[in-house]
Formats: sequence, structure tokens, C-alpha cells
Amino acid sequence: MGAVVAGIPLTVGYTYKGRPDAQAVFHEAEAAFGRSDWAAAAKLYTQAAALDPNWYDPALYAGDSFFRMKDGSNADIWFAKAIAIDPDRETAYRYRGDALLQAGDQSSAREKFVEAVVAEPYGNPTISALGQWAQRTGHEIVKPAITRPEFTTPDGILRIDPELAASTQDGRSSWIIYQQFRVAHGARTLSQPIVGGGSDANAVVVTPSGYRHTIAEEHAALRAMLADIDTRIESGTLMQANLDPSIRNIRNLEKANVLGAWIAINAADAGIRSDYPDYRAHHRKHLIDYINAYLIR
Repeated sequence: MGAVVAGIPLTVGYTYKGRPDAQAVFHEAEAAFGRSDWAAAAKLYTQAAALDPNWYDPALYAGDSFFRMKDGSNADIWFAKAIAIDPDRETAYRYRGDALLQAGDQSSAREKFVEAVVAEPYGNPTISALGQWAQRTGHEIVKPAITRPEFTTPDGILRIDPELAASTQDGRSSWIIYQQFRVAHGARTLSQPIVGGGSDANAVVVTPSGYRHTIAEEHAALRAMLADIDTRIESGTLMQANLDPSIRNIRNLEKANVLGAWIAINAADAGIRSDYPDYRAHHRKHLIDYINAYLIR
């Protein structure tokens, strides 16, 4: 269910459930945790983790048990172990951020909450946790003001918006270049919706037509639009000072080498969400830099 809601495949931290001998001890730990016997729970969770070092849950909940005992040092050790097992699940980052914030280390807590968003950017827990950190530390969470014009494709052909085509003085007419690029690659609307029967068992989004909107396609389409803008500025037919704010913000993100990260986090649709794990694997630093520089103020 989590994969369906988030739109990205679940990782090993969610899907691997441990060896039978570790499971037996883990169930004892769960019972102790349910009784609020944190010391017993921590001991049993660490035993389960020793029996199966590749299992995320015992490491995570050992850390949580130590956290509830206000043993920040051991909590940090076990949250780090869980992160090492699955760096693409958000929970241990978030729990570790809570522990660091409780200890008064706002800077390190920020780092972990940001990494939680990178791990899973489309769920409420990570954004909420970062937002709570921001409130407690005098920051706020924002995002670049960017609006991409909607488009339609009757009979598979782009319907050009006459108002957009006439908007030559602020550069908005160059969005037609973007739209033409997208349509040529199979897009029929701006955003690719999740459709009935459009996901496999592990929530990798596909469509009956076989088209999937990817981060690379979106980035290339935006670059085509920006190239047209640059050509018009160089020719003197468009004044840079008159640029539409959305286009100006896109240009700035591209110059800062984080436009791909904006697409991945703030322009995500069904296709981009399913494309996200591969992007995250190759661009984790870009994602972290983008969040720190553009989402936190």
C-alpha cells in the first residue's frame, strides 16, 4: 500500500521480514515494547539484529527503544545501522533526526530530515518532519514559484494555446517548444496520471500505451525551452528583464545544476515518481543540495 500511495517501489527495508530465528526474538521485543519496557525491548531488538544483521526493523526499533530511554548515543548507533541496511527508506533518518533534535543538535537533525526527504519525497511523514524542524529552528519550507502551462493533444496532436503563442514579450511563448518536445516523446498532457491497472505488483508505474514520463525527458524538454529563450535573448527579440518569473526560476535552477532535482521532487507525476529510485541512486547529492538551498529558508 505504501508503494501505491508514494508511487515508487518499496525497498528492502520494507519488503525483507527477517529469518525465522530472528523473527521469534523480534516478536518478544515487540511485546516488551508494547509494555513500555524499553530496556527489555532494546535488549531483545539487538539480539534479533545480531541473528539477522540484514533486517532493517530490529535495528530501527532498537534505536527507538534507546531513544525512549534517553540513551542518545546508542539510539544514534542503531539508527545508523538501519540506514546502512536500507538508505532508501526514510524512517531511520527521521527517527535519528528526532533524537538529534532532542539532544539540541539542530544542524545534524536538519541533515537527517533532509536525507529522509531524499529517501522518500512523496509521503507526508518526511515533509512534516522537516516542517516541524523548520518551525522549531526559525526556518520555513518553501519551493520555487514555477508554473508549467497545461496542454492538450486532440487526436495525438498538440493544440497550441493562442494566448501562449502571443506571449512573446515575457518568453512564455517558448513553452510551446517544451510542449512540442513532450508530445513528440509520447506525452498527451502535462502530467501523467496514475490510471487503473497502470501499476505492477511493486508499484512501478506503467501505462497501457507504454509511455512513461521520465525525469530525463522532462529535463530535456525544459532545456529545449531554455535554449529557445537564450536564442531570443541573444538576438535581441526578448529582454531578460522581462522574463516570466517561472521561466526565470527555471533558468536559475538549471544554472545551479539542480533543475533535475526540482523535477524529481516538485514536478512529480506518476511517471516521474516511478523513475525516482534510479534518479536518486545517481543524484543523491543534487537532491540534498536542492532541498538545502531552495526548499529551506
